[in-house]
Amino acid sequence: MNKFISIISIAAMILVAGACNKQDQPDDGSGKMSDLQYLIDGLVRTDEAGNIIGYIVGDSLNEANPWEISVPVNNYEEAAAIFRDLLPEDAQVTTSGSSLIWTMTDEEGKPEGTAELSEDPGLGAIAAMTINPVLQAGAVKQVSPSVHFILTSTWPQNAGAAEEILEKYFCLGARVTVEKDLDYGTGDFVVIRRWTPSECGIMIRLLEPKEEDRPWTFSKMSTLHKVHKALFANYDLLVNQIGKAQKWPSLDRWYISSEATWTSKNGYVNLKTNKEKWAYKAGNYAYAFVYYFKPKGDKVVLW
Repeated sequence: MNKFISIISIAAMILVAGACNKQDQPDDGSGKMSDLQYLIDGLVRTDEAGNIIGYIVGDSLNEANPWEISVPVNNYEEAAAIFRDLLPEDAQVTTSGSSLIWTMTDEEGKPEGTAELSEDPGLGAIAAMTINPVLQAGAVKQVSPSVHFILTSTWPQNAGAAEEILEKYFCLGARVTVEKDLDYGTGDFVVIRRWTPSECGIMIRLLEPKEEDRPWTFSKMSTLHKVHKALFANYDLLVNQIGKAQKWPSLDRWYISSEATWTSKNGYVNLKTNKEKWAYKAGNYAYAFVYYFKPKGDKVVLW
């Protein structure tokens, strides 16, 4: 299998994160992300205007409502696993019959509503996740996605002509060369999670920072956890396949870093433990440029 390809003129948006040494991160003891925002950021990627530019989980099958997301699963247990994976590690989930309910809080710890997964008796549907936000006084109402878990057997075959490209050039461990500079950098990216109808693919590029490096644009904390899980699950395979000369970080000491847009503080996800940490500053960074990808017609699109 040829795992080296040059992808030219890719129109994409890219999330950029950094990594740092644990000892250089004083924890400021404060700062919390809105649970609702964490959940939404784990489902979709949006631009500054709030428009969806990519689906991290599933896809939209309803052109009239891009916030209606569908995810193919084989049973309710798979839907429940995806639901729990969307939540923070310390999320308190209660049960009511077969339903799973997460009570959300905002940055100040105030009630923010619930996210509930329940069985769905609809045609071809297995479960549905509904988000029921509670707005604080003066808060602006935010568009919230709904998620429908449908039978895999009813999922449209939407990989199309791009399927061969995905299997050959975007398989796990494949190296993809991005040559068009869209102000986010170019170079060789390694696929750390292959695309499936349930989840978008992920590929990353690690490099040491230099003084002349361009300023960062930052991803959200929830997407960093997805990058962590994909990288950690396949780490040994990737290191052996790509080679240790690529300066792969030690999982014991490196972090994926994000400057959260909901606070002035920095947040970090440990590559070894998947634990969050908040700090004002940190050193010894290495960058982890991140692309998400999926098929669209006869092409593979990135964002």
